Amino acid sequence: MAHRIKYATAEDFENVFESNRDALLRLALLLTATSEMAEQSLVLALRDCRLSGSVSEDWIFPWARRAIVRNAIELVLPPASASGTQTLNGSANNSSSLAIQALPSLRVDFRTVPKLPDFERLVFVITVLEHISIQDCALLLARSPKEVRDAQKYAMQISIFAEHGPNSSSFDDGATQRDTCGQLFEN
Repeated sequence: MAHRIKYATAEDFENVFESNRDALLRLALLLTATSEMAEQSLVLALRDCRLSGSVSEDWIFPWARRAIVRNAIELVLPPASASGTQTLNGSANNSSSLAIQALPSLRVDFRTVPKLPDFERLVFVITVLEHISIQDCALLLARSPKEVRDAQKYAMQISIFAEHGPNSSSFDDGATQRDTCGQLFEN
């Protein structure tokens, strides 16, 4: 007998937003850098989730996070300016820029993330913390994969090295990037 898929209800999403409010709010704050826009993106994401009719119960939390990402993008980079916005990463990206794969043991100073320029901050949170691919991030932001890659490299340099310099591999809280991401965004 075939396994029936159970679909999430509006009440299921309300429960997820209520029980994971802190983690979802932190995600929204990292994306938007302001408490007002973070709250607004949560409200809009919950509205969107309530209206979605074919989300498996197993995907409620990832769907909620993705809805927050989509709404934060719309708030931070309105559609009219999304493709025309200049980034501030300029010449900071060169062939010696860091690759994420080469940084598994380095830790991120999350206090620097809200200080990043809007585009770079969105790219950093989406690709590094939410583990969304460069290609999918480029689609979400209506940018080229190269622009996203360049912004990611710039944001990684600033977020990792901002207060501790390029030779530092630890931060005050003692948590690794993976540990901190897990604490921020998992159930």
